[in-house]
Amino acid sequence: MPSRASGSLQAVTGSCTISGTARADVIEGTGREGDVILAGAGNDQVHANDGHRDRIDCGPGRDTVWANRSDHVTGCETVHR
Repeated sequence: MPSRASGSLQAVTGSCTISGTARADVIEGTGREGDVILAGAGNDQVHANDGHRDRIDCGPGRDTVWANRSDHVTGCETVHR
């Protein structure tokens, strides 16, 4: 069962860096421009389809991401745009 990411959240000049854990996380972007989401290991679900350009790195595991067409997505097995 996925868990909410309990990793770190750091805000820098209006954008945020969100780091997941080694477990299966459910990660949601902040709705701000320029989020950097580092999902980490585990079979993660990333929700970043907030209308802003973000950077998503899913990392190891079988990951699913919901992203905007303008988002930069890497390492994600399933991407919904």
